[in-house]
Amino acid sequence: MPYDLYTSPGHLVRRVQQIANALFTEEVSDRELTPPQFALLVALHRSPGADQISLSREVGIDRSTVADVVGRLRARGLVSRSRDARDARRNTVRLTPQGTILVEQLAPAVLNAQERLLVPLDGAERAELLRLLTKVVIAHDPRFEELLPGGRLDGQRSTAAEAEA
Repeated sequence: MPYDLYTSPGHLVRRVQQIANALFTEEVSDRELTPPQFALLVALHRSPGADQISLSREVGIDRSTVADVVGRLRARGLVSRSRDARDARRNTVRLTPQGTILVEQLAPAVLNAQERLLVPLDGAERAELLRLLTKVVIAHDPRFEELLPGGRLDGQRSTAAEAEA
């Protein structure tokens, strides 16, 4: 057979994602919280009052799924949603005090899950893996580069960021 499942990048990425999710579940005490929900909470911690479209871009989840996730988090009292005062077609989302506390409490557990995921790699291998994964994401979603610290994979500001500065 010409196709080798066990050397397929797609299969390996899916397996790593399964392992990352399992480690997240083991480390995070809140069994109702999923990795995408946590990512949305972190994005809101970083950007209070973000609109759902911006959140979609920031966490890499389609807009309809963001709306569903926001609805679930809202039902748990972790976020509040309101109409944007400047544009009634947009919803803005904020962490509630309970949501802020949860993100801050769970961050160490999530960091521990990430550490456990990368334990087979030394420091240089970890940096290289993250650099390569980021490069692949940027190649398929150039807007992702705008979210990186410093604005670019190589730490340099992109021309778009320079134009805004």
